[in-house]
Amino acid sequence: MTCCSNTLPDGFDSTKPGPYFYVKQFQSQGKFGSVGGRLRTTHVLRKHHHHHKPAHGEPAPSDPSPPSSGGNAPPSSDPHAGEVTAEDIQNDSLYLCPVKIGTPAQTLFLDFDTGSSDLWVWSTELPQSTLDKAKPETQQVAFDATKSSTFKKLSGATWKISYGDGSGASGDVGTDVIDLGGLKIENQAIELAKQLSQQFQQGNGSGLLGLAFSSINTVSPNPQQTPVDNAIAQKNVTQPLFTAYLGKC
Repeated sequence: MTCCSNTLPDGFDSTKPGPYFYVKQFQSQGKFGSVGGRLRTTHVLRKHHHHHKPAHGEPAPSDPSPPSSGGNAPPSSDPHAGEVTAEDIQNDSLYLCPVKIGTPAQTLFLDFDTGSSDLWVWSTELPQSTLDKAKPETQQVAFDATKSSTFKKLSGATWKISYGDGSGASGDVGTDVIDLGGLKIENQAIELAKQLSQQFQQGNGSGLLGLAFSSINTVSPNPQQTPVDNAIAQKNVTQPLFTAYLGKC
């Protein structure tokens, strides 16, 4: 993802408060540089250099500091919104976000991926030799479907996905409830890994959460909806969008 410009269109307004704001910038269009002529206005993004913490009873400012990376974000008070923090791994090669799955909830750390559409996780169905090598310190956590009272197996459903770097995973499928920073989505397809490539066995994280179009989901015989599409269909969100805070952009 590349940042090319900080000029914003007229009428721009952020969907959530943050450390950024926009101001009007005036530029002279005079014949002799900055002397004379008409003024042109544009909206330009700026970042607050200081964050003011409101006193008790004082209205909160519109520029709170961004959440720190890693860990669990506090649940959103808005039932139609969710906010999850992301921990950068290996110099920003990927970002892992905490996702709660099942009842009672099990927290896994998933790579949010805009180029794929499968939500798959490490599972206790993996070979024991793979599970024995799992490292909690690198967020390799296996989901145990037998411990979730809301998990339902999708009979006959399987999945298999390959990525551009040659990595891949495969397994079977069920549905369960997931919690994305306070936003709960029911009957979400959870793809349980039974096989993992060496890249995933040696890498960080508990799986991936695809944010692309549901049409490229790999579940067979019937492709499944992504969390984004399910949230929209279940009317869990007021607007059909998701955003990412690029703190190092």
